[in-house]
Amino acid sequence: MPPSKSTAHLLPSDQDRLPNLRRRVVLAEDNEDFRELLGAVLVRAGYEVDSCRNGQEALELLSGKAADLVILDLVMPVMDGWQFRTAQRADPSIADVPVVVMTSETSPQATAIHADAYVRKPFEWHDLLHEIERVFLERERRAQAARLEETDRLALLGTVAAGVGHEINNPLSFAIGNLEIIDEAMPALRAEMAGLLDPSATLEQREAIERVLQRFDELRGLLADSRAGVGRVRMLVRNLRSLSARPAERRELLDLSKVVDASVSMASGQIKYRATLIRNYRDSARVLGDEGRLCQVFLNLLVNAAQSMEPDRFESNRISVSTLLEGDWSVVEIRDTGRGMSKTLQSRIYEPFFTTRGAEGGTGLGLSISKDLVAAHGGRIEAQSEPGRGSVFRVYLPLPKNEAEARLAQSAPPPVSAVIPTAPAVHPRVWVLDDEPLVGQIIARSLQARCEVWVASEPRELLARLAAGETFDVCCCDLMMPQMTGMEVRARIAEGWPQLLPRMIFVTGGPSTQEGREFISRPDVLVLDKPFDVENLRSTVQRVLNAAAV
Repeated sequence: MPPSKSTAHLLPSDQDRLPNLRRRVVLAEDNEDFRELLGAVLVRAGYEVDSCRNGQEALELLSGKAADLVILDLVMPVMDGWQFRTAQRADPSIADVPVVVMTSETSPQATAIHADAYVRKPFEWHDLLHEIERVFLERERRAQAARLEETDRLALLGTVAAGVGHEINNPLSFAIGNLEIIDEAMPALRAEMAGLLDPSATLEQREAIERVLQRFDELRGLLADSRAGVGRVRMLVRNLRSLSARPAERRELLDLSKVVDASVSMASGQIKYRATLIRNYRDSARVLGDEGRLCQVFLNLLVNAAQSMEPDRFESNRISVSTLLEGDWSVVEIRDTGRGMSKTLQSRIYEPFFTTRGAEGGTGLGLSISKDLVAAHGGRIEAQSEPGRGSVFRVYLPLPKNEAEARLAQSAPPPVSAVIPTAPAVHPRVWVLDDEPLVGQIIARSLQARCEVWVASEPRELLARLAAGETFDVCCCDLMMPQMTGMEVRARIAEGWPQLLPRMIFVTGGPSTQEGREFISRPDVLVLDKPFDVENLRSTVQRVLNAAAV
């Protein structure tokens, strides 16, 4: 039924127009004359309008292109308004598109359609337009409230993650260090045991020693597995740290296949029970980027691929990860055989807070953040998908452009020796300041074969030794300590012994303050991240010793 006769021939005046940012409206009305008139009203008001005759055609329009609103008649042929709403709410890609119902019915059945707004026929044009805009404003208000709630939740999660990461870092550091020291000692210990195989030994003695050696080799395998396990925990801790605050990006030349493989390792818990993983790292190049940020992008894409799989179809589920070169771009392709997406869904995947996983499935931020991170690297993300046939995401990252970058990208930087050379008379003096005694111990164990190491847990002990005339060749100083921070220790040393500043290494699991984050980003501050491995510790100490010898 059309609106009142007194207003049916009138289009809205300029004062009836409301800002709508060219929103797209799907109009479902079976009366051709009224449909054309209402379409003209909406176009004059600034909306983009697609009209149709029934609910079935409206579903097709929604599936072909994203819409902002549906204006729906209830009584229509083929598929009426109630049938349309049932089908719409069953499809997650269009379920949240708001609906304004036009009806002259006042029965409970009419309101049972659960629309966002009802306009009773006959109506005035400006009443319809203002009701449409009210729906948009209410939607925006709820979305804003949800964004604020999500922001608060993520801020709290970041704070908790930072605290958990900091508490894990110290025990993880000495666990990694102890495992590496044990692994280093194993070959010599095995050779010593093998030396007990004296030709004069009895058969029983030889068999006993061989059994011990066999068991020894089995234990070395278990040790290797343990080192791989703590290595994965270390990567998880680094990702926890990234939740607390976004540090300054560190751009460096990266082996892209290694970055992708690290992301695959972190996502393995999501993938291994859902799909078979296929890796094809061909034509991998070195790119200039922030390793942590790129890991975050690939990890998000891998987790999305895994969660698109039906868990009871492991045998047929596949996720393939490839690296390749296309012109001036290095490309990472992640392909899955999951549920896939409609064109409507694809048009919204990068919208912040948009998710198809429900209230407990995700925040809807992953792809939005990933797109921004890739764009910050000068690249782009492309997606292709079909319902029931899986999805393909491609991340394009630019190859180094200038000659200096190209030369560096073609060859890896020369390795830094991790072995501290033996001094002819006096070993290098390394002082360690850390309020966690076990961290100090593992640093001492890692360096004591080639260095003279002294460990303290309180800053005043170190400052007292300096005041007494003693000195160091290298100082490994914790950054966050209860009595005095590493920043304060450095300031005290700068006042009395400025020549020692280049010999300081600041050990940190991630500063919890803005001051700390700014401090470790300074070019004159050398940082060793917790949890560290023995090789990284030794190479960092060696770098300081080499610089001091010049």
